[in-house]
Amino acid sequence: MKKLFSNRIISALLIMCFLIVTTVTPITPISSVKAEDVRDVTNATTLTLNGSWFDSKTTSQQMTQYFKVVLPSTGFLNIEVRPEFDVEVSFVNADFSKTYFNTTYKKNYYVSLDAGEYEAVNSNLEAGTYYYVVKGVSSNGNFKIKANFTPADNNEIEPNQSFDQAIELTGGIVKGFISEDDEVDFYSVKIGKNQTFLLKPLGSFETGIGYLSSYSIYDSNFNKIDSPNMLLRPTSFNWAEGTYYIKVGRDNYSSSYAQGAYGFEYHIIDNSIDKVQYTYFDDIYHTMYVNANLTVKPVILPASATNQKFVWKSSNTKVATVSSAGKVTGVKGGTAVITATSVDNPSLSISYNLTVQYIFLTFDKYNVGLKVGKKYTIKPKLFIGASKKITYTSLNSKIATVSKNGLVTAKKAGTTKIKVQANGLTKYITIKVTKK
Repeated sequence: MKKLFSNRIISALLIMCFLIVTTVTPITPISSVKAEDVRDVTNATTLTLNGSWFDSKTTSQQMTQYFKVVLPSTGFLNIEVRPEFDVEVSFVNADFSKTYFNTTYKKNYYVSLDAGEYEAVNSNLEAGTYYYVVKGVSSNGNFKIKANFTPADNNEIEPNQSFDQAIELTGGIVKGFISEDDEVDFYSVKIGKNQTFLLKPLGSFETGIGYLSSYSIYDSNFNKIDSPNMLLRPTSFNWAEGTYYIKVGRDNYSSSYAQGAYGFEYHIIDNSIDKVQYTYFDDIYHTMYVNANLTVKPVILPASATNQKFVWKSSNTKVATVSSAGKVTGVKGGTAVITATSVDNPSLSISYNLTVQYIFLTFDKYNVGLKVGKKYTIKPKLFIGASKKITYTSLNSKIATVSKNGLVTAKKAGTTKIKVQANGLTKYITIKVTKK
């Protein structure tokens, strides 16, 4: 990770040098920082990460307050300030050479302090020392400040900001981090003859970290050959033999969405080996209805593997059952996990999450009276299911007939039932026919 100056004395000396050298315009995050205020940097209050609100104030003798923020690792930092007066706030690095956040907060005096008004820093940052500066611009007064930090828990090896620093991928999992000061990471992979490279994102549903929101692929001559917008599911690349580079970064993305933690799993598949080496589902979330069927086939690598059989299992057979061929049948509403284990390589087990929804078939009338020769059309009031097909059957066509569209015709006096079937449900409508 890029190192920032963290020594308090050095920080103070650097700032003093900027201020006293008259031939150089100092770079400051606050437009009106006075020389007498800079001495407070060495005595800055250290904010406790993930602590409670800290009460502070500015006075006519000391209009600027400095808060030191020390990040033990890379991660996401949130700093909130809630003042009772107009303030200018700024967030800078250890030597004040870069400003991440700078704004003037205009206090609404008709809104109480705890009403939710505040200015905040929301940044993905490297480990190091930073300063949050609060300067009163309208008057002296009280304010509250709090800092929350979430570590990235990344395992990438720094530096990796260029092609020649690229981390070689040989198989495993990478958890990386794109920050305000580290906007790009490089990885390399060597592909041999008859090999396939596979990337699988570690999305938020698995690890709590983001997808690869911006990445590009380059060949050994550093020519860009692919630039997908986002890696959402496992993707295989059938490249020619050689070295390839993966660049993860913000690129042309201006939003903070392209920042933060990301992760991916990677594999090199040897297509000359007749054995299942990797398998996955294109989608790990599926929805179906009760009494319906669903078959989701795994993607197998290499595709030429001879034994492509799986052992299937449902985590909740009361909700859904699964056959030896992977055919799922919805039993009742609820959720289940469907797991497939490779017969050829039992160490490979994959699964998808299944939601089974209830089906409905209801009618406005279940008892209908008709005179001989009259007609009535059966129309469902609520009809939900995988299929929109309904079948109608008269149990006694001498009394009443029914068409394929549910049109009932009264033939002679008597009582019969019309059987209505859809999506595995069976309902009956009673038809009572009287003389004209």
